Amino acid sequence: ASAATQTSVNLSWTVPGGNGSGAAKSYDVRFSNTVLDSTNWTSAIQASGEPVPLAAGSAQNFTVSGLFCGRTYYFGIVSRDAMNVDSGLSNIASAKTASCSKLALQSGTLPMGEVNIAYDSGALNFTGGVAPYSLVVDPTGLPAGLILGAHGIVGTPREARSASVAGVVIDAAGALAKVKFRVTIVRPVSIATLSLKAGKMNASYSAALKAKDGIAKYTWSVDPATPLPGTLAINPSTGQISGIVNAPTITDIDFIVTDAVGAVAKKTLRLTFN
Repeated sequence: ASAATQTSVNLSWTVPGGNGSGAAKSYDVRFSNTVLDSTNWTSAIQASGEPVPLAAGSAQNFTVSGLFCGRTYYFGIVSRDAMNVDSGLSNIASAKTASCSKLALQSGTLPMGEVNIAYDSGALNFTGGVAPYSLVVDPTGLPAGLILGAHGIVGTPREARSASVAGVVIDAAGALAKVKFRVTIVRPVSIATLSLKAGKMNASYSAALKAKDGIAKYTWSVDPATPLPGTLAINPSTGQISGIVNAPTITDIDFIVTDAVGAVAKKTLRLTFN
């Protein structure tokens, strides 16, 4: 056994003859992480893709792949001839695969989410090792409503909290590392303004709406069913109301704020001009 990589070991041997003057017809190559002998041979893992035997006495090679990094493996071969007679078990060769790579989570902080809004963290990216990666997390650490999906954290969160989640990542070569990441779920967006100041007719008016919670940035609008009076308009980026009203007015306006993940909050506030 030689030329070990993280996931493979090369085997070389001298091709045996057959029973009598015949030739070997096929090989059965097996391996295990424990020392092989005739008592545990049948329970060992069988390699796939063994080569067809060459002429007796020839040198032959075969690479066993699909192994895990940083492990010691034991290999043996049984050959079969044209009369379907099996040889005894070969000598046992051993080799240790190359050391495992150091794995790490590329970012330990996931995008923020909001209660009752569908959440998708996007793919969790890892550095080091051999793709693809498998991640297992402790589900009790996730905010209620979230689960580990095929590529990241998904679901519809039902509680607002910041959680530190522990997990284990394994790469295709068998490297293993503990990882931690943080996911924060915030309360639903709402309009924090309690009331709007009264204005004077034929005078410039200005008032600012405020939002809280949710995920910035916010976009402001007014329900078309309750339009602003006079020349009043709302700045969609800042929530600033400005303009002039030239008649006595008392009206209830339905203001709407939409946050960065599409969550919407509405609040009715009264505007008065004397």
